[in-house]
Amino acid sequence: MSRSPHAGRNMASVLAISAAQGSIPDMATPFQPLASDVQGITVQDSGPFIPEEQPDVLARELEAFFAKH
Repeated sequence: MSRSPHAGRNMASVLAISAAQGSIPDMATPFQPLASDVQGITVQDSGPFIPEEQPDVLARELEAFFAKH
């Protein structure tokens, strides 16, 4: 019996958001084993407080992501 490539993974879509000057440069990679659809973005000119430092960029990326899902 072959195992599904999505076995044990959540079927939800995940948007992993990294900050260019944050401590975790790639938030998407750690989620890849956990979800079947992981998309990652990096917000430029931002540290760890993305909602405060780049609220317009964050809002635009969230709107685009949720419009697709």
